[in-house]
Amino acid sequence: MKPAIAIDVLVAFSREASEGDEPPRRVLERLAQALAGLGQLKGAVVVETSDQGEPVLVASVGFSLEADPEIESLDEELERWVLRAAGPGQTTTLPLVSAGGLFGAVVLLWSGSQPDRLELRLAEGLVDLAAVAVDRAHRTRALRETLSELRASKESLARREKLEALGEMAAVVAHEVKNPLASISGALQVLGQRMPSDSTEGKVVDMALQRLRDLASMVDELLTFARPRSPTLTRVAVRSFLDGVCGLLQANPQWSELELQVSIEPADAQLLVDAGQLQGVLLNLLLNGAQAMEGRGTLALSVCVTSEDARIEVLDQGPGVPAHVRDRIFDPFVTTKIRGSGLGLAVARQVVEAHQGHIELEHPEAGGARFVITLPA
Repeated sequence: MKPAIAIDVLVAFSREASEGDEPPRRVLERLAQALAGLGQLKGAVVVETSDQGEPVLVASVGFSLEADPEIESLDEELERWVLRAAGPGQTTTLPLVSAGGLFGAVVLLWSGSQPDRLELRLAEGLVDLAAVAVDRAHRTRALRETLSELRASKESLARREKLEALGEMAAVVAHEVKNPLASISGALQVLGQRMPSDSTEGKVVDMALQRLRDLASMVDELLTFARPRSPTLTRVAVRSFLDGVCGLLQANPQWSELELQVSIEPADAQLLVDAGQLQGVLLNLLLNGAQAMEGRGTLALSVCVTSEDARIEVLDQGPGVPAHVRDRIFDPFVTTKIRGSGLGLAVARQVVEAHQGHIELEHPEAGGARFVITLPA
């Protein structure tokens, strides 16, 4: 190779390696393309080191990588494989090293007994540039991951501070409202007992009592959100646990036309949870789904327990969660219901996270909403 051509190749690859923002594997593929321009080169193989420290074949020059061997080290074993794959010749192994890190190696197979000095120096320069680019790519990825974690931590801290302030306010409001509600409800019950049940006045009193019960339920949700209780974990059989949850839903005649599908894997699965808290979470999700489907359709509840985690899914056939509230659906006081408090899902997330798990909303292509709870095994 002429010196001028060698300089052009080196400069072109240097520009690509320094200006690009490509993943390590793509850099090594470009390295193989640049090495292909060496006239005396018979074959070459580019190997990268995985995150686990294992060598992985990335690209080749002069022969195919279809017969991919299991290379366990970057020593003579790799050179012997190149000689078997590309034929006899002189080999040169160049490590991909930058800032003390080993990112792989390049094995060159020359057609002559000795490589041309210029081409060898060019190959060394290309490999060094590739190592620097790979090192930079790894550092950039690590930096992005760190920034992402910092951003998530900052958002989590801000949300926690916001929730604490909301919780304190909710506790004060709930405390001030709870006692007057009880007094008003008691007075209306006394009045209702003095009126014929089928009278207009009696029906008005019944309606007012129902609204007061709704308000009392909302106050209870406020107190639960404001003063969360640490879970008391016990081992429960999933089958009997879900039978209890579904029984609470099916006991309401409003949902008599609802088809409830339950699946458990394995059939004898168990969970280590606070049964009362998790029951409240699942019942809330089931009620949300039933209301979204207006009491008609199929509501699916599934639990899959593995050695790693437990995955609980509630899938409805309703219209799904509107796009403008999806990112805030677990925030307190965010609701799509006319009379909803917007605390049900906030409390659900609170309970799940207290179990060291997480809850998320998915949007199936077929429609509806799928709530997924993942708990540690």
